[in-house]
Amino acid sequence: MINFKLKCLNGLGSDYFNVQNRDLAMYYFKLAWEIAPDDPDIHNQIAVIYTELRISDKVIEHYE
Repeated sequence: MINFKLKCLNGLGSDYFNVQNRDLAMYYFKLAWEIAPDDPDIHNQIAVIYTELRISDKVIEHYE
């Protein structure tokens, strides 16, 4: 069940990212991150948004 919820949240984040709604994308990625804080895909998605926003310290945090 958790895996399904995680995939749904990650999918919603990706959909909003693709239509350039970074706020909602980040919202759904962060919800997914709360469920699976060690998931590298979620960290990558979050880091990509922070890269676009030029928030370097957060980029480094999520890429590490």
